[in-house]
Amino acid sequence: LYIDKQEGHTASKTNSMHGDEENILTVDNNGVQISVKEVYAEEKEIPSYLAEWEKNNTVYTLSGKIELEEIKKILENMEI
Repeated sequence: LYIDKQEGHTASKTNSMHGDEENILTVDNNGVQISVKEVYAEEKEIPSYLAEWEKNNTVYTLSGKIELEEIKKILENMEI
């Protein structure tokens, strides 16, 4: 889980995953919209998933090689 606070007076150190990204769904968690992208690199057979949301001027990113259904369960059940 990467936490990246982005404001005018702070520096951002965002990590990115390599590969092509495609928005595949949006999950709602208590009014917070979470964008889920599939990241697929040509040399990798298994895609990664990247979930990203913003709350109180802080950007949160959850990513990894995990089944889509599992990441959906995590996003729907975590407390934001």
